[in-house]
Amino acid sequence: MKKYAEVFWAPWVDNLQNESECWVNTAYFPPTPLLGLAHQSIQDDKNLLFKCPAVKSVLKNDFVIKAPINLTLTFDQTTASIFTHNYDQKFFDKYVVNRSKPGGPVILSLPPRYIFFSKDDVEMLSLDLPLLSSESNKNIKMIPGKYNISKWLRPIDFTFTVIDPLQPVAIKAEDLLWAVRFYTPNDVPVKMTRFNLTENILKSSQSMMHIKKYREFLPLKKCYELAGGLIQQIRNKF
Repeated sequence: MKKYAEVFWAPWVDNLQNESECWVNTAYFPPTPLLGLAHQSIQDDKNLLFKCPAVKSVLKNDFVIKAPINLTLTFDQTTASIFTHNYDQKFFDKYVVNRSKPGGPVILSLPPRYIFFSKDDVEMLSLDLPLLSSESNKNIKMIPGKYNISKWLRPIDFTFTVIDPLQPVAIKAEDLLWAVRFYTPNDVPVKMTRFNLTENILKSSQSMMHIKKYREFLPLKKCYELAGGLIQQIRNKF
């Protein structure tokens, strides 16, 4: 039995030839083990909390995603409008995806965007931070999602609802934003390895993303089936 499952990660860009997107390779932080951060900030009287098998079994493969930039957002819920206060319209059009409708909840997607892959049979869940919090995420609720990163290759981003649209969402660089949890064969620990996003891997991932424009709401099982050939090619590159 393998002692660990290797998970490859990289900052996501839409176009490797666009120099204006390269900032993410420097600004994005490696996913950080949640247990280590929690142990630093939460202490019980006998320092035994994170030695508890029940706690460790839940959190041991959780990793925290940190904010790469400062960004303040305000909202007009009536018109489903979102305003950025640090950057110009070009930034907004490139990086802010407004998923809201007038009068409804404020829903949006922001950077950072990561891509994960594993040659092992690993599922990944994106979720609100267990145990921890920060000023940056106090007015948001993460929208979760789960899929098998050995069978489907696509980027994940920071998609959330705003708890109180009358209050801003003020994100500070290096603050904790959300978590990713990995479900591994035999519950072995995860080893994180950064990889370089290549043109071939980028195009393969985009082909999987774009199929949903033509065949909406495909079940994940069908997605995995359709992507099998491409995934095998990608596996050979790691």
